[in-house]
Amino acid sequence: WWLLLTLLPLCTAVFSYRSMVSQAIGYGVALTSAIDLHRFSLYEALHLPAPLTLAAELELARQLAQQWRQNAIPAWTFAHGQGAP
Repeated sequence: WWLLLTLLPLCTAVFSYRSMVSQAIGYGVALTSAIDLHRFSLYEALHLPAPLTLAAELELARQLAQQWRQNAIPAWTFAHGQGAP
């Protein structure tokens, strides 16, 4: 009986951990999809010029990811539209 009482919290912890990892993976997939679908709106909101080639877009995506992860600010050229301050 005592062995069962000690194993119950362990089983609950394993189940909770697996559930959290599964939900985190789903959130990551949804976030990646949202960024992929709305990347041009993101560039516009950040006042960054839209990349003209695939290589330029991949480099900009790498720089954005680096900034968001490590708070390192690359040397960007901001493109403000009309009416922007």
